[in-house]
Amino acid sequence: MENILTFQNIVTFIFVVIYGIIFFIQKSQFKKQNEIIEKYSKIFNIIDIDEIEKYVELQKKTTKLEYYSRETDLINLENRFDKINAEVDEILGSSKSNLDKSNEIHSKLNEILDKAEDKINRNNAFTHSLNELNIKEFEEFYLLMDDKLGKLNNKKLHLEIVEELRTIQKKYDSLKREQLKKL
Repeated sequence: MENILTFQNIVTFIFVVIYGIIFFIQKSQFKKQNEIIEKYSKIFNIIDIDEIEKYVELQKKTTKLEYYSRETDLINLENRFDKINAEVDEILGSSKSNLDKSNEIHSKLNEILDKAEDKINRNNAFTHSLNELNIKEFEEFYLLMDDKLGKLNNKKLHLEIVEELRTIQKKYDSLKREQLKKL
């Protein structure tokens, strides 16, 4: 039997030991990476981002629908006033003998137009305040989510976030209802 402690055998043994050490180091790094990935997947499973996006889109659509509905009402009012104004113009043009009635009709129409203009201004103010409330609600919502995402390590914290989100939602819901009562 030849000598086992040849230079080639010693170098081979050293390489095997080095490869073994590298293998165990990589194995521990792989385990750590798997643990980190599992933690992130737990966090993302707790927070359903798709549902949050659906909620935000629903709020945007609701605001747009309310705005377009008001805009349609205003257009209908304008058309109605144009028709009434055209009828008044016909009455004024066809009967000069009824000048007193024409003046009365004209003053009533001016009152109606003033009221309509006031209502349009109030609707614009309402729409603006409602949009401001929605913007503030979403800002608070996102600030809270951003603040709490770094701290999510347990269920208790998750429940706390859910409760705070509900509180914010109720607060802005009541503010919106107050705005609607003003109309």
